Amino acid sequence: MGLGPILSYTSVLDLRVEGALGTFSVTPAAPDAPSIPVKYIQTHITFDLDGGHKERLFKNLLPVREIFQTKDLGFEDLMQRDIDDGRVSTELIKYLLEPGSAVKFFPPIVAVVVPVGPQNKLLSSYPDITEERIPDEQRGFTTCIQRSGPKGKESFEFEQLEVGGELMEFDNARLRINTNKCKIVIVDGQHRAMALLALYRNIKGWPDNTAAFRHYYTRWSAEHLSQFDLSKITLPIAICAFPTLTGEHPPMRVTEACRAVFLALNKNARPVTRARNILLNDRDLVPFFERAILEEVKSYDPDSTNRLRLWNFELDAEKDRSVLSTTVALSGVMHLHLLLERALMLNQKPTGFHVHGTSNYWLRKNIDDTILRRLDGANILGAELASNTTRHSFTAECLKSLQESFAKRYLRYIIKGFQEFYPYTALATAASDVEILLRPQTDKRPHSMLFEGQGVLRVFRQYVEQLTIEAREQRDLKRVKQATELDAILGELRILQETVTKYEQEFRQKRTQKLLAETAASKLPVLYSSIDKLYKEDLTTAAFQIGLFATFFFMMEDYQGQNGELRLTGDEAEMEIFEEYLACLNSFFAPKTDPNVKRLLHVFVGSVNGTFGASNMTVVPSASTLRSIVIPVELKPDEWPRFRYIFLELWRPMNARLAELIQGYRTESRQDVLNAFYRQKVKIYCKEKGIDEKQLSEAAETRLKKDARNQFEGALVELVGKLPEAEHNALHASLDKPVPPTEEEITPSTSEEETDIE
Repeated sequence: MGLGPILSYTSVLDLRVEGALGTFSVTPAAPDAPSIPVKYIQTHITFDLDGGHKERLFKNLLPVREIFQTKDLGFEDLMQRDIDDGRVSTELIKYLLEPGSAVKFFPPIVAVVVPVGPQNKLLSSYPDITEERIPDEQRGFTTCIQRSGPKGKESFEFEQLEVGGELMEFDNARLRINTNKCKIVIVDGQHRAMALLALYRNIKGWPDNTAAFRHYYTRWSAEHLSQFDLSKITLPIAICAFPTLTGEHPPMRVTEACRAVFLALNKNARPVTRARNILLNDRDLVPFFERAILEEVKSYDPDSTNRLRLWNFELDAEKDRSVLSTTVALSGVMHLHLLLERALMLNQKPTGFHVHGTSNYWLRKNIDDTILRRLDGANILGAELASNTTRHSFTAECLKSLQESFAKRYLRYIIKGFQEFYPYTALATAASDVEILLRPQTDKRPHSMLFEGQGVLRVFRQYVEQLTIEAREQRDLKRVKQATELDAILGELRILQETVTKYEQEFRQKRTQKLLAETAASKLPVLYSSIDKLYKEDLTTAAFQIGLFATFFFMMEDYQGQNGELRLTGDEAEMEIFEEYLACLNSFFAPKTDPNVKRLLHVFVGSVNGTFGASNMTVVPSASTLRSIVIPVELKPDEWPRFRYIFLELWRPMNARLAELIQGYRTESRQDVLNAFYRQKVKIYCKEKGIDEKQLSEAAETRLKKDARNQFEGALVELVGKLPEAEHNALHASLDKPVPPTEEEITPSTSEEETDIE
């Protein structure tokens, strides 16, 4: 059935898609908000390279990374995972091209018509939607048009036939798009879409902004692809729009609707990483607070004096680990989530090394005595709204008020801590220096791998490894030509890999030099590996960062609680206390003399042997460092009170009442350290002697207690200097009482990689 010309004006709709129309809906985060209708056209794309509409669809179908730069997308706009180009090249394209079955099938990808302004600036809504009905009495149908924007300035329009009062979903349905005002953004299935896009681009040419990843696909040259009949390859696709999201105040931004579609489609599919799910989650209060932190960092001008940048935070985590893998990262989504859950939801303050009720934060939906108390929810929301608010059920009004309270009471401290705790300042400054160095380079790929996107470098290294294995397999099979071709590609990739490694090394050297900037030790290459170890095993762990901030948060709750308020105030007096806290920590972690560098190494890394600064100097791991004594267990996030103890030793406030509170916790923690250290010595001694602990003689017990006291105090002196006589006596008297087994002896510890995020 032909439609014939129905437009009497000049249309700017330059892309036509024909297929079957359908509708569904997505649900906003706020439980009281109405669902958002989605209209889509189901079609397919093929390798018709004749310049017609099918090829225009190919050219205009784009991943998010090619349309919007990270700086132009807020965390509220984050829609999808990054693309693993190595997997696309080595697995999906191979599947398409492998001999055998003539038919290749992928599940449909899902794309959204996204409105943009000048310079592809993302818009929150479409131009107003109008509807038009054009009857054709001669042929017995009516053309129903749903149009975004006025005639001649349209953004898109759906065209559908109505016959006998019934809309036809399958006959002659069309979607027309103005590609200057809208982009077709892939929200699901971007890996399988990229497989076809790469083949198409290797034949027709790549866009200018794809240099960072096109090298993954050079192996599939146009000459190589000429051996295959690509015309038989098709890709089902559903292209969506949200007709009710128009005007200045839409019920939901277009990108929020995109995210809702993405989550709905992936809920029961191959799981997205926990870190990415956290960023995307609109049904949990904690991710909103986390995104506010990252959004604040993202807003910083690239050339501002504050050097903290978004690339210092790992936005995705390999295999759901909380261990960082991004070279220039100092923290990450997993770290922040673990910190916020504990800072906002721990309902029993830590005592010594012990934190009770630390598991299954995700299951805690009632937040009356945790989040709402800490954010003053009862007062700012009112009793009725507060009583109906849970972690996973909240109104838009409630969310806005709690976000404002969080910004005042927590966000400003977390941001300031990452900016001004000196080891993080040194790391961020070193990363920024290398980024500035890379900006003008002709080859943009090293910059992309280190500073753009997440997991880009990891994907690249995995790709090189995969190709290496494949080349070896081809040689084993005596396929000389194929192996030679892969070797040539690998040769170029390894040169690139060496270049990136060179800049990584330069970053680590600069980081050490920045950290030790005021000392002669900053020029000692022998210290690079020791400082690398300090960052990797302590400073950038989730446990250290939870301890860094939670120490202040919980202490201020106690301090303010003496005035009747069990929460932070966020006022200037409290900020002055936080600044003093950071200054106390920086007096140790930002050493200004060579002896202080030696102290830092002795506390956290190992024994410094030989003459400090001389060619014979070495740093040797030692079980007698304070770090080894305080943290002998595997490091997991909930071991953060062990770092808290070290921070309490360094925090010496001028405020007498606060100093007294801290001294109480410090004494309690010292006893926990000494008791655990003594118990460890008993276990080792009895194991070496082959005896039961009940058979330990009184003489051996006395000697082990003395050794534990002396070693612990000796290690502690490296951190805080000689103890006052009263504290020395109290420490040595603390083992005169019976010592019960410590908690970690009863409950085995898990590693830093294990978390309780669901």
